[in-house]
Amino acid sequence: MNKIAPVKKQNREKISDRVAQLSSESDLETKGFLISYYYYKNKECEVNDLEKAPAQKTLKKLITIGQSLSLEHLNKQNVRIKKVINSNSYKKLYYGVPPDVDILETYISKDGRVFFFIVENICYIIVIKNQHL
Repeated sequence: MNKIAPVKKQNREKISDRVAQLSSESDLETKGFLISYYYYKNKECEVNDLEKAPAQKTLKKLITIGQSLSLEHLNKQNVRIKKVINSNSYKKLYYGVPPDVDILETYISKDGRVFFFIVENICYIIVIKNQHL
């Protein structure tokens, strides 16, 4: 049986110079979107109702978003995105989010959707729905 090597204690008084450096804007342009659930609407979410195939598609879609550099890149990765208008049943998606954002959606199944918006390099997931609004 293989033994796990003990983890060496690190000097916790000093942050590594490599970690302490701030990313430059050019670094942000070469990394994928960061995914945030800060504006996530738990009461609207239907993740627990997703069956295996849509759940896998959702996770793959989120991975693709996290590895993408722009909306154009997502389109090239076959992730179709559509702007959601602030009206009718979509109006509740806009509650509590910054007023100047455009909410977007991408399909995860026939009726399932991921709703989100992007600010700079952060993709804020709002809701994951199993059925159309």
